[in-house]
Amino acid sequence: MNKFFEKFSLLQKTNVFRRLSSKNMQPESVDDVLTLIVEFGKNSKIEIKIPEKFSRQLTCEWLLDEAIAKINEKSTIKTIQENEKSLVALKTKNKDFAVDYLLSDPKRSLQFLKDGTILEPYYGIDARPLDEFQFKVELEDFEIETMLGHGAFSTVYLGNTNFYAVI
Repeated sequence: MNKFFEKFSLLQKTNVFRRLSSKNMQPESVDDVLTLIVEFGKNSKIEIKIPEKFSRQLTCEWLLDEAIAKINEKSTIKTIQENEKSLVALKTKNKDFAVDYLLSDPKRSLQFLKDGTILEPYYGIDARPLDEFQFKVELEDFEIETMLGHGAFSTVYLGNTNFYAVI
């Protein structure tokens, strides 16, 4: 039930922001807007503008969703690299590890970000298929010569391989 309320609350925050921004809400001054730049591809970038008063209410999860939506809008032709990988997070271009860590928390508010922060997408790749593990090396693949040592967590053996070339 808590997950339902968390998602409902996130949807409310997103919808409230979109409704207010669609009414052409003008901030009092330029200083009241937080501008984030997301660079992707070779020469592509998008800007995400957030009024300062919403930076406490909007989360990193919202920022990632917004970046994915804007990247998909802007890039009609996806590269092979982007087709094979999926966007899983945002990271800073200048490798600010503290900010990168905060960006990885989906429930954290955006108040830690500074105006003009340049972000990059972080792509994840799928795990290897199970077919690659069919030639797994096991203990039965060796002839045990002698025991070299025995410890609390393991035993070390000297062995020869039983691999034969199949032609």
